[in-house]
Amino acid sequence: MSNNEDLIKNYDKSVVKITTHGGLNVGTGFIVTDDGIICTCYHVVGDLDTEELYDNIQIYFLNTQQTISATILLKNDNKEPYTDPTNDIAFLQISKEDQDKLKNNGQELIPLPLSESVVFGHRFISRGFRKEDEFPHGLGSSGEIRILATYVIPKGNKIPIVQLYATDIEEGMSGSPVLDIDTNKVIGIIDRIHDKEEDKTDTNLIMAIPVESLVKVYQDLSNKNIGLVLINQFLEHIGSSKNIKYKNFDNVYVPPKEYPDIKKALEEKRCVFITGTPEYGKTFTAVKLMWDKWKDSNKTIKCHFPKKLDVKNGILQNIVD
Repeated sequence: MSNNEDLIKNYDKSVVKITTHGGLNVGTGFIVTDDGIICTCYHVVGDLDTEELYDNIQIYFLNTQQTISATILLKNDNKEPYTDPTNDIAFLQISKEDQDKLKNNGQELIPLPLSESVVFGHRFISRGFRKEDEFPHGLGSSGEIRILATYVIPKGNKIPIVQLYATDIEEGMSGSPVLDIDTNKVIGIIDRIHDKEEDKTDTNLIMAIPVESLVKVYQDLSNKNIGLVLINQFLEHIGSSKNIKYKNFDNVYVPPKEYPDIKKALEEKRCVFITGTPEYGKTFTAVKLMWDKWKDSNKTIKCHFPKKLDVKNGILQNIVD
């Protein structure tokens, strides 16, 4: 089975139906960590106007048809929730007891990999619970990723959103993961439709909450989600954890035509000099070489930026750490 087929299979296992008020309110969510944490929209589990969170949240797993309860994920003091009504984000927790019950009945808790990279023109798929009365197991949707934009919500706050184009997103899909099928990672969650009646231009404008916003609400995602943890560990390793431009380079980096030769020379000679026009990506290429090597070695090699290189007559004499 290909990696893409594996991901689609896991996608269906990870997506859940979320209901409140005895099933009257329906939304979607998905597993983001292997210890039973689910991400969804705030308005699925609470009131955006009063900021009141609902009780009796029920989670339904499609492939094993099991329903269990979930609670709002709370911080260590068990008082403040991991929620953000302004950006419409909420995290839920499945208890350890219910996690064991699900696993004993054949339900794997598989988190979907996240990415903070938004690439114009990539295709996406999503699955949620629109027309839930007629299609209780959910329906699929697809479309195109446009750009990371800013949206002014009714209260006047400005929030980041991912602009999507799709024709089959409806009520019930709030919280559905937006899976970029070019990178095989989730880049956001379905939030709302731009449904202003007088707007005839953007009738298919869908807004999604970007992963970057999810991480700001629950920062442990960077260390717990499979899609985020490896790149963050690498950037920490090379001392560039605060350098935002490197976080998404694996998805957006365009290698020069010489890249295979540079990589081969590095393998054979263990040292290469990358020269060229300023701002043409020499440092990006160096970081990409380190990233590829670090991944392939299963994080066993050390990567760092030396302070100084001593070169005489084109020959490397010394590396000063």
